[in-house]
Amino acid sequence: MLISVIVPVYNAEKYLRECLDSIVNQTYQNIEIILVDDGSTDGSGAICDEYADKDIRIRVIHSTNKGVTAARINAFETSSGDYITFVDADDFLDCNMFKKMLNTIMEDNTDIIVCQYINYDSKTKKQEKSILRPPIGIYYKEDIVRLLKKNFLYNEKTGMAGMTPFLCAKLIKREFVQEILNVELGLSYNEDQVGIFTLLLRINSMSIIQDYFYYYRHHSVQATAVYNDRLWERIADSMQRFRELDRNDYLTIQLPQKCFLMLFECTTKAIKSGIDIAIINCEIDDYLNRLPYTFNTKFTTPKNKIKFFLIKYKFIAILKMIFTAKSFLSRFIV
Repeated sequence: MLISVIVPVYNAEKYLRECLDSIVNQTYQNIEIILVDDGSTDGSGAICDEYADKDIRIRVIHSTNKGVTAARINAFETSSGDYITFVDADDFLDCNMFKKMLNTIMEDNTDIIVCQYINYDSKTKKQEKSILRPPIGIYYKEDIVRLLKKNFLYNEKTGMAGMTPFLCAKLIKREFVQEILNVELGLSYNEDQVGIFTLLLRINSMSIIQDYFYYYRHHSVQATAVYNDRLWERIADSMQRFRELDRNDYLTIQLPQKCFLMLFECTTKAIKSGIDIAIINCEIDDYLNRLPYTFNTKFTTPKNKIKFFLIKYKFIAILKMIFTAKSFLSRFIV
């Protein structure tokens, strides 16, 4: 069985060699590696070409910057693998990942297999295993529907999604990939989670294994770690896409919770970035107006209801004081 490994690359020069070494040195060798240099302005493109010159399994596509989804589609259209997996250019893999995952998905005869990931701090080199989600095992259609209804998008107990929200750390049968990528087009935040939701609506079976094979690197220049003035719009677009796709109303309770969580995240990032309170208030109004039928605080915790009240009614100065106080006190807590 051939595995197609798709790696979008954009200004990842600092981490790219470690990523590519972890792919080419896999114990399972029947792979094709498609690197899409998405208009990088650093040395990433040259590194891609260097590796392609040394390994016939590697193919490089150079393009103008069009974003991660367009890069993945470009690569997928030229791929020929029976199974597809995605790797981010700043992450890296355990050398046994492909061998174990392919063996298991074929033994289980499932449509997708998901391994666990390790959060890797680029600065401190600290490694922390992610919360295992969903529980290990084989999921058939009724189990998948139960997951979608219960906590796919948001788990009240953990404050996280009930399933890892990115395409990486997964091996997927080829027949399901095109639809995933198509539904992600036009989104630039939460796009993978939207794709995975579509995937779970279509597949009949799924394997979840407990092996921690994927190393997800955290660093300060990641798009999700940086505030920008289009963040609210991008998140609102993804929440609206969920609403459009959820024709069976699986997310009736979870979507309001997720929308609030994202609203609070945006507000927090804006405050900590020093954005003027008047601008934050305008962004909040726009966000709420874009999702007029989504918010329903009856589905959330008392603590979150208080947070929503403070945000909705523009008590941003109070939140700012709370964050300032927490930051100050944290200096004295060991």
